[in-house]
Amino acid sequence: MRTFRFGPARQARLRLGLILGLVLLPALAVSGESSDLRQLQALTRQAQGEYRAGNLDAALVVSRRAVDGARLQFGENHIHTAQALNNLALFQDLGGALADAAGNYRKAIAIVEANANDNGTFLADLKNNLAAVVLQQCRLAEARGLYADALSLTEARYGSYHRETELVRANVEQLDRFVAGQASKAQAAAFGQLLKYCTS
Repeated sequence: MRTFRFGPARQARLRLGLILGLVLLPALAVSGESSDLRQLQALTRQAQGEYRAGNLDAALVVSRRAVDGARLQFGENHIHTAQALNNLALFQDLGGALADAAGNYRKAIAIVEANANDNGTFLADLKNNLAAVVLQQCRLAEARGLYADALSLTEARYGSYHRETELVRANVEQLDRFVAGQASKAQAAAFGQLLKYCTS
């Protein structure tokens, strides 16, 4: 079951059942880009509103417009383009378009990894989101590696005992318990439900 939970002002986090951590990111303010940035933020809010109203198709349309607008206004390799790609991928994931979602998360990751001013939090969010997608594709080892990367980045940014670190650590630990056959009945059932419709 997917539900919205509102986190810090900079982002609204979605949690995916047992596997935590889909992240919808608004574009962050950068000086000198106010008009274009406001437009991108408005599209992000509109897409979120459409999804919350039960209009996933409309959220996807708006998210694609946001990606196109970000590419046009900021460039293919700008952090705002990565944020727009993340949000499109999130809605593609929620709609079951896992291959498309994975592709867009990977594009966003490549942009952020080439961007020297990222403090690790956005990259951690992206890897966490991609892990949830590849897990649904039954690629458990790849998902585990992505969750572990996200955990390392989150620990480096916040420390070992921060709430954000604990949320990402839970993904790694729950997946490890499931693979080892040590998950509780409820956890095993949740994973079974998640992996029921695996695609290759």
